[in-house]
Amino acid sequence: MCKVRVVLKPFVILFLLAAIVVGIGCQSSTPLPTVTPTPPCPLSFSPVGDELNATQSTQLISRLQKESLPFANFYGNESAQLKHYTIHWFHDPDLTLDNARTYVNNGNHSAYIELGNMSPDQEAFTIAHELASIVIASKGYPTSIVYCHPQYANLTFALLQMIDTPLRDSILAQYGFDVDKRYTWQFASLFSSGCGDPSNSIDLLTNGCDYAQVVLYWEDVLGNHGVPLDIENQWLLCLLMSRAEGYGIIAIINDTKGYNTSEKARTIFRKIIDANQLQNEVWVP
Repeated sequence: MCKVRVVLKPFVILFLLAAIVVGIGCQSSTPLPTVTPTPPCPLSFSPVGDELNATQSTQLISRLQKESLPFANFYGNESAQLKHYTIHWFHDPDLTLDNARTYVNNGNHSAYIELGNMSPDQEAFTIAHELASIVIASKGYPTSIVYCHPQYANLTFALLQMIDTPLRDSILAQYGFDVDKRYTWQFASLFSSGCGDPSNSIDLLTNGCDYAQVVLYWEDVLGNHGVPLDIENQWLLCLLMSRAEGYGIIAIINDTKGYNTSEKARTIFRKIIDANQLQNEVWVP
């Protein structure tokens, strides 16, 4: 059997190369479809407590407007954002004193606010703080981070509050609310249950988010510079590894040029989730 050797002429080679180049050019001009990642677990929310009726919620807001000038100014000026949402109010007696939580659904413009028992001197601030969730949600900021297993509940709460709390209270500071007092309360509450297990990577990351939250509050809400000594001393008690986690998170925030837009906030969350390989456990709606 004889072998056949095909020899291409130079002009044929050039023709084929030109066809390949044109083919590549045509392919690159066609945009690739955008692939939306599938969430690792569903988003679900069920409000807890007894829902206030329309009369009760109206009376609550009216009373606070009369009792607190900062609340009256806040509610009056921010009503343009608030009025676009249907707000459902709940009372959950199992929440700790002066605590509350809010879930905002931008899809159907609804919000669910769960209030615990309130002390008179904190009531106006706490409720304004929850309403501020709706204000930042109207600007595209996430107001929830979903976890797939209960072991990530504290982490996702700390991760969200790290940016969510300074954002909300920066708004309240403009209306004369006592954010210095809130800072002291917030700082103390972070360590009311200790520092977690230093050998647990999730606890360390949670501590790091708490560290970043206090630093951001100190700088962006209170207008100070540098890290206050009490924060550094507290994190020394929580081991240097916890503080190192906090430094790493602050570096991510600085690398993202802050969190003054919703997209920057989401980028920060994604970077932290990806850096800790939590994509299959935690996601931002």
